[in-house]
Amino acid sequence: LEASFTSNYGAIPQVNAASPQDRVFMDMDDALSQENLKTTLIADQGADVILRMADQMENQIAVSTPGSNPFLTAQAQVANLRCQAYMQKMLAAELRQEAGRIAHDNVLIKRKAAAAGGIDSLITGALTSR
Repeated sequence: LEASFTSNYGAIPQVNAASPQDRVFMDMDDALSQENLKTTLIADQGADVILRMADQMENQIAVSTPGSNPFLTAQAQVANLRCQAYMQKMLAAELRQEAGRIAHDNVLIKRKAAAAGGIDSLITGALTSR
């Protein structure tokens, strides 16, 4: 998965090609993206398992004997819980991705504010030295 990700999105630049802060951003963004890609692949596999289980349950219902209803109901409830667990995993991955994006945006805002403060002090220094 990592090799495929790198071939599609490229590797992190060399040490002197980007600032250390930008390299950390790229590394964090890549790590979050890879984690969510893995979670998505696992969820897709889980969905396939659930669909196979549903098909199997339909086949069991077709040939079930009287009195087997409680067992089929229990099996359906287990399948429902498994489906909900997969959905919770996907929601957690989405929340982690959103938290990473917010943190990334927040650092960019702080960097812009620091740069603006630096420009402000340069302008103030230039105006007061005259």
